[in-house]
Amino acid sequence: MGKVPVTIQEARAAWVHLGRPSVNHEQLRLGMEIEQEHTDDIMEAAEIAMDHLQESGDYYTRIVRMQERARAGLPPNPVRSNPQRMTATQAFNKLFVVLDERFPDFGTLTLIEDDKAHDGGRHYAYCAHDGSEIEIAFASHANSHLRPEHMEAMMAHEMGHALDYRYGRSFLEDELGMKLSGDAELRADQIAEEVFGFQISYDPDYRYVQTKKRGVYPRPKGLK
Repeated sequence: MGKVPVTIQEARAAWVHLGRPSVNHEQLRLGMEIEQEHTDDIMEAAEIAMDHLQESGDYYTRIVRMQERARAGLPPNPVRSNPQRMTATQAFNKLFVVLDERFPDFGTLTLIEDDKAHDGGRHYAYCAHDGSEIEIAFASHANSHLRPEHMEAMMAHEMGHALDYRYGRSFLEDELGMKLSGDAELRADQIAEEVFGFQISYDPDYRYVQTKKRGVYPRPKGLK
């Protein structure tokens, strides 16, 4: 499957078909083009793009940036040495050791800082991929706003997404020996729980962010 150019009019038509959600039309158009790498059904591409845009409003701008770095032969954005983001870095390093032991062929997973990952609500992080490179982004706000049990559970959730992106649902069901949810967010929790060995609950006192401690379990329905 190859990319076919998508016009802004086609993106707007898809936007109407999908119920006029609150997303940027140019991001949707760009996403529809990019997701054609995975499907030749334009509406299915729009639905996939919409799922990503509801998690991160400029998801496809980030994807294009990653692709441009790769074409230029540049390495992924490094984790900068900054004491304010050490909590996220420590969580990443701790969990990646476990991930790498379980999936030694995973390849590179990059942690970056991106304050746009924090929307002022419960979102502090996202996981993005362009088919070959995968990166996890955390806002610097996370280090001052979240407790360690939140940070580690949130990082595990994003790594669950990373594993899902790298291997796909069918492979992971065979590898992990379990049935995985059709919902991407629930699936990320299931993958993370099996790989990292702890339950991911949702803390009602912290806007339902992920936590290793007691909270709502499993992920509440309708939680964005």
